[in-house]
Amino acid sequence: MFAGYREKQKVSAGIEAFYGIRQNGEQQRNLEGHSYSVALSLFGTWYFSPKVAVAARYDYFDPLTTQSGDNRSLYLVAVNWYPAVGVIFSPNVVIETFESLPNGTSYKSAITPRLTFYYAMN
Repeated sequence: MFAGYREKQKVSAGIEAFYGIRQNGEQQRNLEGHSYSVALSLFGTWYFSPKVAVAARYDYFDPLTTQSGDNRSLYLVAVNWYPAVGVIFSPNVVIETFESLPNGTSYKSAITPRLTFYYAMN
């Protein structure tokens, strides 16, 4: 499922989700029958001017809903600068978090600062 909205150089937003059923696909992990997975993505961009915008995104993924300890979330926040047509500089941060395992083992969040450069050849 996908839904989105956009006003050019003002705002854009969207949501995408899926629910998956895999029949008898997890027998190698000693699970009986079917396995189920879910995912959700929310994203948007807000333009402060034709040259500057802020973008954000959230993703959630659980590959096997009958087990704990395997889902993850991803957060992205970016400032987009458009110095010329077809050119974007985007300093951004990506944060990925992980569910703790049933035995209490937990994982640190992954924090990745990035600088993305995009150029469209016309």
